[in-house]
Amino acid sequence: MIEKIKIKEIFDLASKYHQKNNFKKAENLYESILEVEPNHLESNFRLGTLFAQINNLKKLRFVMKKQ
Repeated sequence: MIEKIKIKEIFDLASKYHQKNNFKKAENLYESILEVEPNHLESNFRLGTLFAQINNLKKLRFVMKKQ
């Protein structure tokens, strides 16, 4: 299981990819966090933001329903 420290490191890396518009890598990392900690608010929020940025409304709706 991913430790809290690892989650922070993965989240920071995902955020960097997101800022650089490397959306697929960011998406994969946010999702890896949510697999082990489904209520990770920041990852849910950022993943929703990412889907809005790439205009993937189907996935955005799914993320919004989870929150």
